[in-house]
Amino acid sequence: MRCSRFVPGLLQTEDYAGAVMRGTLPLATDDEVDARARARIERQVVLAIEAVRHGTTH
Repeated sequence: MRCSRFVPGLLQTEDYAGAVMRGTLPLATDDEVDARARARIERQVVLAIEAVRHGTTH
């Protein structure tokens, strides 16, 4: 069984994603971290819309 110390990316909030990225990408600027965190949330939205469209929500 695989154990992770982080919440899976698709379940993260934008604040959590940013905090994780700041910890794992110490040289990234605030703008880079913010852009990456927003992109992660945008992927969540796209996948949620696709799940509704295909009737695969739980």
